[in-house]
Amino acid sequence: MSTPFEFRLNGQTVQVDDASPNTTLLDHLRARGLTGTKQGCAEGDCGACTVAMVDRDVNGQKTLRAFNSCIALLPMVAGRELVTVEGVGSRNAPHPVQQAMVKHYGSQCGFCTPGFVVSMVEAYCRKDAGSPEAVADQLCGNLCRCTGYRPIRDAMMDALATRDAKGSGPGLPGVSLEGP
Repeated sequence: MSTPFEFRLNGQTVQVDDASPNTTLLDHLRARGLTGTKQGCAEGDCGACTVAMVDRDVNGQKTLRAFNSCIALLPMVAGRELVTVEGVGSRNAPHPVQQAMVKHYGSQCGFCTPGFVVSMVEAYCRKDAGSPEAVADQLCGNLCRCTGYRPIRDAMMDALATRDAKGSGPGLPGVSLEGP
């Protein structure tokens, strides 16, 4: 058993008291009922398990860093703040990335969609993710067997164009975060 610790998950504090230090973050999330995060390969290759850590950029602004939860051990997130697909947007106020995915038919079977959405939200938060090449690079860690990637890339480009047209710039709109 490990030493108890806390972390923030989708804006809420989570207390971990009795988890094995060998528990993956993915297993912990799914045991908590957060089943949007999927297990695909269990090796960090497919991106179905993508979640994001809230971090700070060079200017001290909150930003997201997407990573594979299937290869992260639960104790590695002690004291950190995480966002899963359940913490992105809501039914009544979807994130612009989610709106673009619907608009461009970026999901077919849906298995990979949560991982793509989290990766896309990370890109949405960054200034340097505006070109098609940057979007392709951002999404290269996520695999899809159904869409052929074109609708997903189109959705990302549309979300970025909408963000830039509104003048809102990079940030965390539609991501459920509380606290400093």
